Amino acid sequence: MDEITTIPSKLEFLIQLLNVTSGIIVIYCLFSMPTQLIRRFRRKWNGKAVSPISLIFKKILKGWLLALLILVPTSSLLTYSVLNETGAEPGHIFAVIVTQSIIGNILTSFFYGYVFIKINKSKWSYSAKEEKSDGTVVEPTLDDLVSALKKHINEYVNVNGVQPKSIMIDYNIHTMFFEHGIYKINGFDSIKFIPSANISDSINQGLSWKVIN
Repeated sequence: MDEITTIPSKLEFLIQLLNVTSGIIVIYCLFSMPTQLIRRFRRKWNGKAVSPISLIFKKILKGWLLALLILVPTSSLLTYSVLNETGAEPGHIFAVIVTQSIIGNILTSFFYGYVFIKINKSKWSYSAKEEKSDGTVVEPTLDDLVSALKKHINEYVNVNGVQPKSIMIDYNIHTMFFEHGIYKINGFDSIKFIPSANISDSINQGLSWKVIN
């Protein structure tokens, strides 16, 4: 009997641990999300590079789905095991799993997903991709990026006598330029810009764009 009753108690402990972890994550997100929004607004206001909103939504969606695939099955299994060991009716077990483990974890999974993408921010966030030189951090502003692109195009014109027809450009930079109307403002309408995720965004190395025609 002691061994049998120990199993549910251990599972109940795991459920409580999961609930406490979820609570901590939710509280963290409630503080972190507004902070990130304020930081994004300040960077954009100061003309610094920010990640495209479409990219952020995609990352949040992926993180949310990943958290759902992990959290819902785990919670459902633990809940089923505890209730089954305590002799609960199948109908009651089903109702608890649906309402608590599945429906109850849909919003919680969103917060878990936010934490996932926050942890991996350095791998996808444009503002987090900072080039280090002599121990200092270089953060190119929007004006820096525009000036670098103009210089790149002018150098091509000086050599070839005409503007390039097509330029492959970093996806994040392309989205940012498009949102700010940079192409139209600077008369780049005649050039076809092709966004790509395979180009480094290092301005100093000249790898943010590449003429491909």
